Amino acid sequence: MSLFEGHLMSMKPDTKGFRGFAPARFFRSVPSWKAQQQGRPLNIERSLKVGVQTPGIVQEGMTEGELCEEPSPGSLGLVQKEDAVGSDRVLRVFLVACSASIMAAVSRTSFSVLAIPIQERFALSMADMGLIQSSLLFGYIVGQIPAGVLADNMGGISALVLGMAAWSLFGVFMLGIPMAGNPIAVLFLLRCGLGFSQSVLMPGISATSAQSFSPMERGDKTSGIYACYSIGTVASLIITPVMADSVGTFGTFTAFGVVGIICSIFGLLLLSEKPFHRLFGMNDILSGARQRVQRAPSKMQRKSQLARFRRHSGDLMLLCWTHAVIGFGFFVLQSWIPTFLHSLGVNNLYTLGVLSAMPWLLTAAVAAVSGRLSRYLEIKKKWNSLKVRRLFQIISSLGGAQCLLLLVFQSQNISPLIATASISIAVAFQGLCYPGFHSYVQDIASNDAGVILALTNSCSIAAGILGNVVTGHLAASTFGFRAVFALTAGLYLLSSITWFIGATGRPIRLTHLRNRLLRV
Repeated sequence: MSLFEGHLMSMKPDTKGFRGFAPARFFRSVPSWKAQQQGRPLNIERSLKVGVQTPGIVQEGMTEGELCEEPSPGSLGLVQKEDAVGSDRVLRVFLVACSASIMAAVSRTSFSVLAIPIQERFALSMADMGLIQSSLLFGYIVGQIPAGVLADNMGGISALVLGMAAWSLFGVFMLGIPMAGNPIAVLFLLRCGLGFSQSVLMPGISATSAQSFSPMERGDKTSGIYACYSIGTVASLIITPVMADSVGTFGTFTAFGVVGIICSIFGLLLLSEKPFHRLFGMNDILSGARQRVQRAPSKMQRKSQLARFRRHSGDLMLLCWTHAVIGFGFFVLQSWIPTFLHSLGVNNLYTLGVLSAMPWLLTAAVAAVSGRLSRYLEIKKKWNSLKVRRLFQIISSLGGAQCLLLLVFQSQNISPLIATASISIAVAFQGLCYPGFHSYVQDIASNDAGVILALTNSCSIAAGILGNVVTGHLAASTFGFRAVFALTAGLYLLSSITWFIGATGRPIRLTHLRNRLLRV
């Protein structure tokens, strides 16, 4: 038995008010741990004795196989204290995550503005553009599960910084497309690589929020990070036409890539201290627990894991379906708003960029306000977090559907300003998803937020790929974009019903799945 474990076992249990954590005097004896972690270590020994529920490692009723699972940084049971939320370390993590979110939006959205000159330069059809728009999502979906595992085990913020450097490099390589023998094929491959690098974005943000922010702050912080994505979208839509006039179409992609590389280097310097630490001595603490727990036979472990997965299957299906609908609307609107406005007679590239930026500017404002509002309802009004998550997500779906239906029933001669206003309000309702759906995932599965969001985001991306291809064909048909808006509105309405029925707040734990993926 290690000296550290003996010190932990020597303390008398104090069941009154006990929450599964070591007493305050433990921190006084190990001040460096407290200063380094800004959290509370689990008393594993005591949890095994009294069966107290602890977040993520040892819980009453766990099978023997679950007790023997190897912990990961995302499941070490750290609970950030409220006073640590405003600390310098948390602020730095938040700023780096915001910068990654901004640069991801800039790298992704710039193509939407320049899609029209690229289409004219290479004489591409609407169906061809739909395929190229989806090429980013092909790489994006392939990298989701590895990105989720990486974010949960490496640390969400570290994964975001590495991803930002990678997708910025693909942006730099775009400069060589005009010199390629088959520029369309090279463009397709580079867009796939860009998507694969950006696959870490949503799992990384989810893991960062679960690992670094307190439960009361998650809605606010998560909304702030995603609001920065909308800000990056606005900046890209406005700046891209100006950059294209100065350095050319493909030089614009390269310039944004250089900025992203600089931001990633700055993020590494800002997080010179490793942003997520493993608990010092955690292996020593767990070794004593493992010595007293007989390992279950592999057959028993498989049965336990299968039963647990079946128990969570309904909840996972709801999360995947809800995120798929969110992704369908998001990717379709992000990719095709400039083309839709161009079909209404907006031909000036700068005007097209400004009008296309309006929905995302409003989304950023709604996301920021909704995050603050969710925190106010939870802290000041004492609302249950489940009630807040359910309400925000339902409003998001119903509001977006109503605005898109207005576009469906209006005439084809609609003014570009009215069309922009309707789309802006519809997209802005997606800002409520961050304190709604995304914070809900972090609440019910804080230890596995990266992996679960990777699973759901894979469905979201698949829906986005399908949506871009379908939109390309529908836009070229006699129904035009009105059919696209009708389809999206119908999905929103159906999603609001399923969310109202199925979002019960039941916890999900898939640590065994993440550990198996790591062994693979």
